Amino acid sequence: MAIQLTVLSVFLGFIGLIGAEKLTLTHPMIPGPAYVPGMPVKDMICDHGVSPHTMRANGLWSRSKTSTKRIVISGQIVNEDGAPVPDVRFEIWQPNSKGVYDMKQHECKGALLLDSDGQFYMNTEEPGSYGMTAGQIDGFDLPPWGVKHVHWLVYAPGYHLLVSQFALEWDPLIQYGDVDWRLVLAGSKYHDNFEYYDHSILKLAENSTMDADLIYTKPIKIVLRTRAEGVPPVNPDVTEELKFEECPSGENFWSELQLAVFVEPLNICHPDKEWFVGVFVLCILSTYAFVTIGIPIIIIRIILGFLRPGTTQTKKEKDN
Repeated sequence: MAIQLTVLSVFLGFIGLIGAEKLTLTHPMIPGPAYVPGMPVKDMICDHGVSPHTMRANGLWSRSKTSTKRIVISGQIVNEDGAPVPDVRFEIWQPNSKGVYDMKQHECKGALLLDSDGQFYMNTEEPGSYGMTAGQIDGFDLPPWGVKHVHWLVYAPGYHLLVSQFALEWDPLIQYGDVDWRLVLAGSKYHDNFEYYDHSILKLAENSTMDADLIYTKPIKIVLRTRAEGVPPVNPDVTEELKFEECPSGENFWSELQLAVFVEPLNICHPDKEWFVGVFVLCILSTYAFVTIGIPIIIIRIILGFLRPGTTQTKKEKDN
């Protein structure tokens, strides 16, 4: 009888495994150009006191200052079966509270080394909203403002490296008018068949508010994809693994210009083309200067040109 019960329990357990529903994989999103290799291990990701205020977008065309907000983010890394993923390196990078990235060093960037239970807990600042300059110029930016977000990378043996982002539930641009800015965060590379799953949005924990100086978010799960057979083993170098997952092999930089500048980590995929970001930002500034200064000057000169002949004629009539 005991043997029969044992066999039955094993059989039922096997059936349960077959019928168990797989967890939805966390969707990848763009790494952007601000990733810098060699992030230091630290629990406080962004704590530099560079600004006493946080920039928050009120809409596409306006943003305002509020006191600097801190965020506590927690959760767990699991596989499709819900089992914890051990030996995870979890890297995080974001703009500072003013909405500016450190493009060369590790300000507001850091890594966590997780235990066998895959759980994580981190402190950081609420990132500032940035606009047309993509957070790459300190002290100057232009609307429209985008969704504020925190970039992250998860790397573990036996799993595909995953790069994605967290958006903030209280950001008004998460859903704004007819434009779903969550799709913008996905980038053109991942836009097709895209859904922004709930575990990609940092939601307020109970009794926590967006106006508190210390904001707690609900625990989240990040679901990794197991490395399939035939795929090369995980490279022990995180940077090389990032190249494998994120850099299109054999594609020309100029033919994939939009992808290279806005989606890929340019310093990783095209290190010899980093100068192009500076050129791009310079073009934005030049266009802004032309629109705000050049065009008004041209219009004023045209108006004066029309008025001047009439003024001369009136003066001649007075002389006669």
